[in-house]
Amino acid sequence: MRSLIYRTVSQIDYSLCAKCGLCARACPTNAIKWAPRSYPSIDLKLCTGCSICVQSCPKGAIRMVRKASVLPVAVAIALVVLLAASVYAMIWAQHTTPGPTVEYSQVREVGGSYETYKDIIWQGSGKGGERDPLSMPSGG
Repeated sequence: MRSLIYRTVSQIDYSLCAKCGLCARACPTNAIKWAPRSYPSIDLKLCTGCSICVQSCPKGAIRMVRKASVLPVAVAIALVVLLAASVYAMIWAQHTTPGPTVEYSQVREVGGSYETYKDIIWQGSGKGGERDPLSMPSGG
């Protein structure tokens, strides 16, 4: 059983091509092969769809098109599972990474004057938030 996926690749309109080879020189993956006075050809296995060749063509003979690629279902499922796992890992890391939240809510009278103390509460510690013992004086 096979599944289709789509990717974007370059396609040359040979009726517009000037056979100048600028596209082949601009291609960062060497997917475009060209010999002097001949039409360039694109190796779709090497084309990454970066569209640099489209920008380099003075005649506008190259455009980006969607091509269907056939993959075995097992590979397609593996790609979906890998994508889902990486998204889950990013979301999990955002919500479980401890980070300080500073609250300036502690105002205390000390020797006839008022002072404000920082409370640093660590979020995501798994204990509902803990106060940093270094941020407040003890015995207060």
